[in-house]
Amino acid sequence: MWRCRLVSKFFVLKDSWWSRCGPLIVTEDPNVFDKHQLYEVDTDSGDMRHNKELFYASNIGDKLSWLHGSELDFTGKSFRPCGVILGMGDRAITWYLLRNTYNFTQPGEENPDCVATVETIGGLSAFQGIHLDVEIVYYICAVTTIVEDGIPSVQTCGNGFVVDITPPAVGDVIFTSDNGFITQASSLIIHWDGFQDFDCYRTLGYPSSITRFTYSVGSNPYAQDVVPETDVGFYHSARVQNPTLTPGVTYYATVTAFDHVFHHTTAVSNGVMFDNTPPVTGSISVGTYLKPSDIVSEEITIHWTGVRDNESGISKTRLGVGSSKDQVDVIDYQNGSGEFTSLSDLETLHDGHRYYVILLVTNGAGLSSVTASDEFVVDRSAPVEGIVRDGLLEVDVDFQPNTTHTGCLWSGFSDPPLGYKVLLGGTGDRPSPG
Repeated sequence: MWRCRLVSKFFVLKDSWWSRCGPLIVTEDPNVFDKHQLYEVDTDSGDMRHNKELFYASNIGDKLSWLHGSELDFTGKSFRPCGVILGMGDRAITWYLLRNTYNFTQPGEENPDCVATVETIGGLSAFQGIHLDVEIVYYICAVTTIVEDGIPSVQTCGNGFVVDITPPAVGDVIFTSDNGFITQASSLIIHWDGFQDFDCYRTLGYPSSITRFTYSVGSNPYAQDVVPETDVGFYHSARVQNPTLTPGVTYYATVTAFDHVFHHTTAVSNGVMFDNTPPVTGSISVGTYLKPSDIVSEEITIHWTGVRDNESGISKTRLGVGSSKDQVDVIDYQNGSGEFTSLSDLETLHDGHRYYVILLVTNGAGLSSVTASDEFVVDRSAPVEGIVRDGLLEVDVDFQPNTTHTGCLWSGFSDPPLGYKVLLGGTGDRPSPG
């Protein structure tokens, strides 16, 4: 009985199709077989010890199915190999244990690939006291050279077997991530590669030295608290839909590869933290922390507080200037660090216009948040100089009759961008230098 995997494709509409995989069990007809098939089996298996006499008969009934199933391609331990050919009666047979089947009819002493030779009467042989090296394909071949009663000679070989006592080589397991972080809770994608055993399995006709993979996901290496161990057959990747993840927790994928004799090797991915939230932006202001300002003249001093990301940390801080809180269209983003910086190149800013400093912070997972300051105004020009007249009349006076008080009038002072906030006046015995 053979087990394989059937893939069916169903075409529904033009340019669209879907597929489905499922096990396919093929049962051989026990009455249809090659009469000269050479079976390679374990001499010391229980059924072989109890049924040796059957194999001299030409018809072994339902034991034929057992013989098919007992034929060895691989084993995880050393054993005594045995060759079986049904229906040979009492014919003389020379059996060879070989490392390859080139020129297998050549006498054993002349064949450098011959490990041992056995002469038997009938279709059952056993090789005694043979040390089988691991990871080498051996073949049992049988030759009869005498034609008896019209029965042709037999020259045939088994399909080979190998002793495999080592587990597969360890491969690599990788979480698909963004900058080394999981940012989407809707699905996890895991893939693996590099698990392999020696190439003898391909020589024996198997598509791979690995028979299946299992994987699990957990909050620690080898843990299964997110996804229990799951068999995925030959697949080299897995997608987990809607896993239950906790922000700030690091997760690991564990993959185990099995070879044909059930040896296995396990590998664990690097830990990947789940972070699906952007940074907390805090607040940003123009001026210093203790003295905010809404008027800028020579440079923009910027201060921000409360910016943090508890999961993946802050990886990049950038600042720019815009004509609104929503776009950086005046001074493009520049890198910043710490909690304050200054911008001194103000050529693109115009006096009297209102602007905003925009802060863009990005965390280690690549998620970003934006916040903006209150508006500020650029004013790099002094007020327009006006006229001051002594006295309280429309005309300037040079004399006054008292010494207890004085007065003045002024006009023409202006500051087009903002207007002035404070006027200072005083008296003296000479003009102010301005």
